[in-house]
Amino acid sequence: MKLKFKALFIILIISSGFFMNSCKTIKPITTVKVGNNLENIYDSLKQAEFNFKTLNIKFNVKYEKKSQSMSLKGNLKILKDSIIWVSLSPGLGIEAARLMCTKDSVFFLDKMGGSLTKGKYEYLKNLYKIDVDYNSLQAILTNNFFIYPSVLNEKKEFLEKFSIAKDSVELAVYRKDDYSVENLVNIEKSIYRISSYMINDVPNKRNLFVNYQSKNNLDVKNFPGSISIKSTNEDKFLNLELDYTKITLNEDLTFSFKVPKDFKVILH
Repeated sequence: MKLKFKALFIILIISSGFFMNSCKTIKPITTVKVGNNLENIYDSLKQAEFNFKTLNIKFNVKYEKKSQSMSLKGNLKILKDSIIWVSLSPGLGIEAARLMCTKDSVFFLDKMGGSLTKGKYEYLKNLYKIDVDYNSLQAILTNNFFIYPSVLNEKKEFLEKFSIAKDSVELAVYRKDDYSVENLVNIEKSIYRISSYMINDVPNKRNLFVNYQSKNNLDVKNFPGSISIKSTNEDKFLNLELDYTKITLNEDLTFSFKVPKDFKVILH
């Protein structure tokens, strides 16, 4: 089985998810702009963020794309604000691929295809029309708040562009930017953790739905046990079920990424 760089990258990105039946505009239940309330919401979200130095996660993933499907086991390591490292195996202890993201670059090691692909995030943006960076990837994987596409001043953008779409047992905030990209974030009001995230990129006919679920058998409090990701891009769709099976916090980690000398290197 030869894993494609695009598929693996999507698997990582999609650890949050957006899915809607069409690319029509999201319709919030209500729209109430209250500056103080928005500031309280933002501050509460940031205060409730999952904080760590390192994360070491074992996971199972089920991936479906049109007529293709696969089940894999993996290991995810994160050095906060520095490195995201992923190893994927189809089973029997055979590693098929590794992916490493740093603050400015992405590296994909296809062990079965004998190649290393590396490039900047700008390459991914131009090729796949996904405006993603390290910070948003880390936020998706750790169930923390982010804005898509990324902005320089997150709090300013939140206070000026977001509105309260729902305020009852669950809270929802909504934003549509100048390029018709919509964000709808559902929040568990009792603990200010994100329960789901929708992104609707109207011009590019693409949307993504990420849903987070907790698991009682994991020792880490307020951290997702599973992430369901559904995405559509014009006539294409992708479903991803990411199940975290073991989580270890703040231990010393290594991020090995040794490339055999005979591997083909592809630069972007």
